[in-house]
Amino acid sequence: MKKREIIELAASQYELFLLYYLNSCTDGEKESIHQLRVSLKRFYALKKFLLQGMKPSGQAQLVYNLEPIRLVYKAGGKVRDLQVIFDVACSSAPDRAPEAFTNYLQELIQERLDAFIALSQKVQLPPHHEFIHNLKNHLDKFYRSYSGKLEQFMSENLKVACFYIQSTDPGELWHDARTLIKQNYLLMQLALNHNQHRYSSGEIQYYRNLEQLLGEWHDWVVLKKYALRFELTRAFEMEAYLNQVSKSMHLLENTILETIGSINQN
Repeated sequence: MKKREIIELAASQYELFLLYYLNSCTDGEKESIHQLRVSLKRFYALKKFLLQGMKPSGQAQLVYNLEPIRLVYKAGGKVRDLQVIFDVACSSAPDRAPEAFTNYLQELIQERLDAFIALSQKVQLPPHHEFIHNLKNHLDKFYRSYSGKLEQFMSENLKVACFYIQSTDPGELWHDARTLIKQNYLLMQLALNHNQHRYSSGEIQYYRNLEQLLGEWHDWVVLKKYALRFELTRAFEMEAYLNQVSKSMHLLENTILETIGSINQN
């Protein structure tokens, strides 16, 4: 990926981030938080690609420059994760979560939203023009592009993700695999802005399917964690609901393994 392409993509995503960040801090709406996270996930996928091609000095400087954005990314993610599992808990008919549990999730969402808005009063984000100017100077100093660099990065991501999923039981490494697959899918989306024929429709669909499956599995895992915490701290019987959650997780795990296999075959 050429420097010019990276600058253009970073400029568009940072602009979207600032827009949705302002909206999120103003209205706290679920859709604003969602779009904020989408723009930042694309931006962070681009960051991961840049880091792997830089020397340690360049990596350290880039991480330092992006620290204010990381704080917003983490705080917004805590809100968004709970919003997503709340939706899962409320919409998974006929296995809807007990009302006491969904009320508990709503309380947590409000607490994290309050913390997110409080953070916005402290974090100082650079204006768009200043951020892009600094990024351009950084790339001029530390980044070197070559043909096939993006594809090499994505190929390594896929190789590691497949290894994690096919050689380990569902757990932390599956979450790492989800991150790698998500990065590849988002980098594909960004690269298609400059070349609509860079990837086949089949490649895109494989990644989309796997990214969605891993995302759904992640949501159920997080939901189970909060359900167990609720059961423990509120002394509320959740065994029947937890069994349904575990069943949904296992079904997705089998589908993920099948889908990973189909990617390897292609």
